[in-house]
Amino acid sequence: MPDPAAILPVSWYAALAYHYHGMAHTHTVGSHTHSVGNHTHSISSHSHTIAPHNHDMTFGIYEKIPTSPSVNVYLSNNGYDFDVFLGTYTADEEIEFGTKIKGTGWKMIRFEGNQLMRITAYLVLKSDIKVG
Repeated sequence: MPDPAAILPVSWYAALAYHYHGMAHTHTVGSHTHSVGNHTHSISSHSHTIAPHNHDMTFGIYEKIPTSPSVNVYLSNNGYDFDVFLGTYTADEEIEFGTKIKGTGWKMIRFEGNQLMRITAYLVLKSDIKVG
């Protein structure tokens, strides 16, 4: 069936589009879809207000066997920047990092687990002290 807008003058099509039958009736539309191309939405500046509140901590001992645990180990040669990455470890293993320690002052080691786990670390320190 041809589109009425294509064959009737604009004024006739407008009149047909806004007519009234004066009787109760229904229209049934079968299953269909509409495609919408790429587009954007603009949202004016706004803010959100959140009332002061607390988040309680749940203290406890958690007994869970981690699945695929891994630990990243870092070294700080100055006591605050952990700029030396010592590696990622997935099993009990000795880590030799004596050659990575530079200079004097505070040194720290940081362990970052990929999930909740217990990390047990032993540090064996061997130092050479020079006199004079």
